[in-house]
Amino acid sequence: MSSTEPAARRIVPVVVLIVAVALRAALLSLACLLLWAAVPAAFGWTPSTVVSDSMRPAVAAGDVVVAMPVPPADVRRGQVVLVPHRGADGYLLHRVHATEGERLELKGDANPTADTGRVDRADVRGVGVLRVPVVGLPVVWLRNGDRLALGGAVLGGLLAAVGVLATRRTLAPDEHDEHDGGSTDIRSVPSPLHAPSTDDDAADAAAAADTVVLPVVGPAPRTSGDLFARTPMLRGLGRRSGPRTCLVLIAVVTTAAVVAVLAALPRAGATWSGATRNTGNTLATTRYTCMDGTADDAVVRFGYNDPTGTSEPNRGSGPPGVLSGGVTRSAGSCADSPHVVLDGTTGRIRADGAMTAPGEFTVETWFRTTTPGGMLVGFGSTRDARSGSHDRHLYIDTAGRLVFGVWANGAARTATAPGTVTDGRWHHAVGTMSPTGGLRLHLDGALVGSNTNTVTQQWDGYWRIGWESLSSWPGAPSDEHYAGALDETRVYLRALTAQEVQAHHDAGR
Repeated sequence: MSSTEPAARRIVPVVVLIVAVALRAALLSLACLLLWAAVPAAFGWTPSTVVSDSMRPAVAAGDVVVAMPVPPADVRRGQVVLVPHRGADGYLLHRVHATEGERLELKGDANPTADTGRVDRADVRGVGVLRVPVVGLPVVWLRNGDRLALGGAVLGGLLAAVGVLATRRTLAPDEHDEHDGGSTDIRSVPSPLHAPSTDDDAADAAAAADTVVLPVVGPAPRTSGDLFARTPMLRGLGRRSGPRTCLVLIAVVTTAAVVAVLAALPRAGATWSGATRNTGNTLATTRYTCMDGTADDAVVRFGYNDPTGTSEPNRGSGPPGVLSGGVTRSAGSCADSPHVVLDGTTGRIRADGAMTAPGEFTVETWFRTTTPGGMLVGFGSTRDARSGSHDRHLYIDTAGRLVFGVWANGAARTATAPGTVTDGRWHHAVGTMSPTGGLRLHLDGALVGSNTNTVTQQWDGYWRIGWESLSSWPGAPSDEHYAGALDETRVYLRALTAQEVQAHHDAGR
């Protein structure tokens, strides 16, 4: 016999034992986590699966967060709250960044800015009080169509179940080994009273007649079951680890998984971000509905939230938009909000339907550029070509300044912001016109220019974005094509108040 064979016989049962215990411990731990995530729903709490990383590092995609209902008045700054998701099914889970009476400003911990819009205290479904890590990952994989990860999880579960069944005898001691203390091995040895004989038959007969039975006290050869039989603390576990127990264990884990998924899945469709850098909550084939915000009375409202396509949905009451070939959609998430980039040569957008030029109105957009000169938003008499009649312009002049104005009595009546806006940062521009307040120009939430003119021209035309004639306007570039990024372009048939302009800026893109 090899000298290493006894050592191998001792090591192999120990390794099998460790694997058997580890598999059972893993399955029991998983069952506990799944039930821990699902059971609170029976008490009116809301478990939900997180599908993005907008709340990292506190909460990650695949975690299940349980929210406890609280009175609206008890919601405080710094709490993580669960609210209905505007414009989509499911919920939004973010931290209270600021409070304004009955309104709350939310922000994801991983987000550079606060979420778009405010929420009412009464809309809070609960405050996050329990985080169960990773158990919701299958829901995320299912939502994202990650078949490889989902299949790997299913295969891993099946292998674990097979491992539990395959090692059930490791934890079940043999019946004759169930005793405390050391084992007594009864061995028979030849009597020393008889000398060996060369006659085999005679020797066998003598050995059979004169065998002396000696009790040998000490460890007998061990079996895997014997390891549990010799350990009082584990002996009970070994006795109860038969096939029936293994099947019960697997059934418990499966039931817990089903209960947890049923509790969290209806709420897993939310895009858990208002403006986060990560891309984990985006699907290449769907809209970024998390940025749609609440409906208002805009006639044009282009959010540029579709990942592809040349048609732009209008969340206002007017016609949809059309993007030209020089416009590129910037893929993103509900993060650095998806937006469009115009090339400064052919890029332009139009509302694809004629409207009557309003006497009172607001034009609004977010923009980012490093290039002076270019139309942001304007109104023209033609659908595609350079218009003969055009005004209600919001543009950047050749000096890099923001200008807003109308054409009245044969001349451009404008308001100009001091300083330049071609610094490569996002800016919020709003121009309003009313019969009582005249022209007002707001930049990044602040009033920066005005003009007392209250006269406008009237004709039917089209709202144009990124390009329109600026002939005879102050600081007009030779090519009016805008080069840069645009987001959240809106037109209202009324003048927004200063408070509304500030709120739009504070809400972000």
